[in-house]
Amino acid sequence: MEKEKTIELKMTWIGQMKSYIMFMEMGDDSNRKFAKDELMKLATKLDKYNEENDIPFGYLKPHND
Repeated sequence: MEKEKTIELKMTWIGQMKSYIMFMEMGDDSNRKFAKDELMKLATKLDKYNEENDIPFGYLKPHND
């Protein structure tokens, strides 16, 4: 009787970005297109979040020094 094993995978933003970078550096054309499309989707979501939450420059707010 074989014992069943479960593997839990937790994706983090760091892990996701590393995958996209690897796709762009080492992947074929479809991998690069996928990574670029996913990064643009993320950028769109971040811009929308920043607008909805009154974050005018995202985390790059100008400092009033």
